[in-house]
Amino acid sequence: MAKTTHITIVSSPGFTHLVPITEFSKRLEKHHPNFHVTCIVPSLGPPSESSKAYLETLPSNIQTILLPPINKEQLPQGVHPAILIQLTVTHSLPAIHEVLKSRFSKDPLVALVVDLFAFQALEFAKEFKALSYFYFPSSALVLSLLLHALVLIGPTVGAKCSYQGSGVDSIRWVRSVSLLRWYT
Repeated sequence: MAKTTHITIVSSPGFTHLVPITEFSKRLEKHHPNFHVTCIVPSLGPPSESSKAYLETLPSNIQTILLPPINKEQLPQGVHPAILIQLTVTHSLPAIHEVLKSRFSKDPLVALVVDLFAFQALEFAKEFKALSYFYFPSSALVLSLLLHALVLIGPTVGAKCSYQGSGVDSIRWVRSVSLLRWYT
């Protein structure tokens, strides 16, 4: 029997963040049956019915831990939703750390994968001597755009460009558009 490999995934709060990262977990589990995935989900409030129903469909070797909601009174009022998500994760860091300590006191944590807004949790990977990964749930074009941004805003905007050493192939735009005019 193969040894179980323990991986923890930290999601950002919200259904639209939870689904992509748990689908990623399902693919990991499908291709590597000896993986056991623990998905830690910070929250700003109680989970929605759709979130609960979705989580019930996950395979048995994907364990979901819904953290208790943070105290909303600690958050500023009237801020952008992205800031609320980031602050929710920030305020949940002690709870995330406690889950990791209790869950992996005996079984070693092999890898920690974090969502876009949960990047601060990557620090815990060092403590547990685990590999750390950043999950970027976006289209390949957006990822390629970010990797090529410095080259794209150079003197040959819209031309064929490459990012040396990235392992990413060059991209070609459907039509040449100056990105500089979008940002000025």
